[in-house]
Amino acid sequence: ERLLLLEPFPLPAEPDPSASAVQLFCDRVARAAPHLETQPQDLGLAVDICRLLGGLPLAMELAAARVHMLGLTELRNQLVRGRLPTSTGSRTMQEAVSWSLDLLGADARRLFAEACVFPSTFDLDALGAVSSLGDPLPALGELVDASMLTVVGDRLGHRYRILEPIRQVGSAEMPDAAAESYLEWVAGMGERVRVDFLERDRGASIELLLDHSDDFRHGLVLLAERGEDDRFAQLALALSYPLSRRPVSSLVSVILDRCPETPAGLAPRVDLEWSTGRAEVCLAHVEQLLGMVEPDHPWVVKALGAACPAHSYTGDLGQMSEAAQRMVGHPAATDLEQIEAVTLWALGELYGGDVDAAASVLEGNAEVLARGN
Repeated sequence: ERLLLLEPFPLPAEPDPSASAVQLFCDRVARAAPHLETQPQDLGLAVDICRLLGGLPLAMELAAARVHMLGLTELRNQLVRGRLPTSTGSRTMQEAVSWSLDLLGADARRLFAEACVFPSTFDLDALGAVSSLGDPLPALGELVDASMLTVVGDRLGHRYRILEPIRQVGSAEMPDAAAESYLEWVAGMGERVRVDFLERDRGASIELLLDHSDDFRHGLVLLAERGEDDRFAQLALALSYPLSRRPVSSLVSVILDRCPETPAGLAPRVDLEWSTGRAEVCLAHVEQLLGMVEPDHPWVVKALGAACPAHSYTGDLGQMSEAAQRMVGHPAATDLEQIEAVTLWALGELYGGDVDAAASVLEGNAEVLARGN
């Protein structure tokens, strides 16, 4: 005997009518709703639906059967909200997944429920961080053999994922302890992002941010839904360092939409506001933040660091130089932040037309600049 793994249909990166998943879905829609006249722009909706269903043939067949009642746009909206399609008279997706889970041992069912906290791919270390099992490997092997977990290989190495329709069913049984362990793991990853950025390994910080952007967004959303403003602001602050250099729209939007206007919430907001072109809003929040904390507080550096580029965007080079000057020598500023501040201070003087003042700034802060060697 040989084991033949049947993978879900590959999902196209762009709307492609020849993709197998799209062809299957459109064929089933035509059978279920022959009266429906599809338009060229509907192709994008079909691709979105196939992606939300993870390329699973059963899920796409069940979804196609509901198009005659909901239409493509509303079907997509329902899936985005986490509502799976059902089909009267046939086994629903929930029933199919539940039937498969009932065949597993207790540890495998437990591990599956815990793993449903991950919104995307995850590795063995991440799984171990959220699992309550001392050794999750036997249960993991059982889940892989039962095709409840898919093994994927990418540049991040050997990883696992649960297809979204299956994850939505399993999430209903996810224990609270797994969600809390997941949030602690995400917070730890966020701290790594922050430390890497501030210790000059900015490339590694940005790479880690991009590799785990799905987890960071999911963690932020969970914290917001739980009303944990302090933990939300702490994670947002850690992520704001690389996000100000490499904005990820899905993360930036969550932070700006949900970050409270407290000192802890304003600290990440100001960085993301200037980096997304909201200079005036940023400067207003900078003044608000500076009025809330003591002069030697670390968030003063955060505020002044955001004020410099924001003033540059508004054309106020004098204010940019003044903000940069206040950063130099601040007890909470890292060497790299002080080097950047000296550079911005000198640039403000230079672009303002005072070459001698710019040279004086560089000469007077030669010791600070030497820390970058």
